[in-house]
Amino acid sequence: MNQTLCLRFQGLRVFLLQVALRLGLPSLSPDDVQSMIWLFRVAGLLGVAEEPLRIWAQADEQFSQYVSLKQENIALRGGGDPSAAELNDWAQRVQRVHGPLAQLEQRIAASIAGYARKLTAFLLGFLAVSTAILLAAGYVASRRLVQRAGAMAVALQASESQVFAEQERAHVLLGSISDAVISTDRHGTIEFLNTAAERLTGWSATEARGQALESVFRVVQADNTDAAAIRHAISTVLTGGQVRRLSTYGAELIRRDHSKAPIGERAAPLHNLAGEIVGMVLVMRDVTAERHLWEQLRHRADHDALTGLPNRAHFERRLEHSMLESADPRAGFSVMFIDLDEFKAVNDTCGHHAGDDLLRRIGACIQEQLRAGDLLARLGGDEFGLLLPACDSGGALHIAERVRRAVEMLTFAWGGRTFTVRASIGVVLEERALRSVAEVLGAADRACYAAKRAGRNCVRVYGATEDPRSWQAVDAHSECA
Repeated sequence: MNQTLCLRFQGLRVFLLQVALRLGLPSLSPDDVQSMIWLFRVAGLLGVAEEPLRIWAQADEQFSQYVSLKQENIALRGGGDPSAAELNDWAQRVQRVHGPLAQLEQRIAASIAGYARKLTAFLLGFLAVSTAILLAAGYVASRRLVQRAGAMAVALQASESQVFAEQERAHVLLGSISDAVISTDRHGTIEFLNTAAERLTGWSATEARGQALESVFRVVQADNTDAAAIRHAISTVLTGGQVRRLSTYGAELIRRDHSKAPIGERAAPLHNLAGEIVGMVLVMRDVTAERHLWEQLRHRADHDALTGLPNRAHFERRLEHSMLESADPRAGFSVMFIDLDEFKAVNDTCGHHAGDDLLRRIGACIQEQLRAGDLLARLGGDEFGLLLPACDSGGALHIAERVRRAVEMLTFAWGGRTFTVRASIGVVLEERALRSVAEVLGAADRACYAAKRAGRNCVRVYGATEDPRSWQAVDAHSECA
């Protein structure tokens, strides 16, 4: 049985070799034959290439006759040398088998060639369709990519335009505001100055960029703290994220030309999207006008609008301060209450304008008689208060008498009329028994009233005993006069 299969296989190999020659193919190796056999079996299982397989089956039947002829040939040779007639008969029988097999070879070669052409056409068509599909898919994909890239480009351009617009808006805004703006990185190095900052500091943005903030923001502080305090304040903003002043109230900026300008400022940290501190913004402005206005308001709050002298509130604060210092025996003080004697006559006869002018002149007249540290104030109406710090009783009475005489010698003319004005003066001399400002002023007022009762145009000294003998003028001289 195995011998029969072997012979059939050999015959099949010969058949396939002849088919290959007819198809114009190169010689087949045994491995190629085995592969072709496997290929035809697979084709049979798949139901394709029916015609070549049908011819294959017919050829296989013809090969079975070859097997029987070969067995007969072996039997003839096994019995001895065959005769010429036997060999001729055997050869004719082989020829009869070979003739149909040769036709089958032609038919299977033609069938395989046709099948190959169909298969080639199919593969070419499949390749063309696949290529077309791939090209179409690639075109669609590339078109989508191009569209997406275009959309991204449009979005990017819009974002760039928006960012540029925002930057331009911020630049114009920072350039147009009156406040000076300085920005730094997280190390306190200057990155930007707006126009107002250039004007205020005297540094150009180009020159200041890259400088440490404390090199440009140099201040003279009201509490006399040094530059180390500024560096600490900058570090507090950059590390702690606090919004705060870098300098004390009343500080002055030292500009690049060494001139000074009072400033108000505020520093705040800059954060990125992650909330990390990436720098700092310092906003400041020249507050010269505000300081001047504040000084004016403070002066108006403490001074009389008519005479320009300190008012009653200011006088009382200074008096309270002097009373606190009077615990030191060397820090004695005296207080005077001055009341004009003929003021009402001038005011009623010539009007309030004349009275106002007289008060201004009286204030200036009294001021000329005082020392540098003495305080003259208008307490109200035609009443003046005088505080003499660090002055003994003799010096105080000498000044009081000098003031009385200066007022008496003042001649006031208004509307063709001439008036002589006099003053009654009450004095409180170092009365440590008086505990409050109200008690001191009350005592000075009572002493002034005593001067008026004594005939006016005189000086009377307060006496704690309220004894009439204590309301006397004392002429004395002192080094404080």
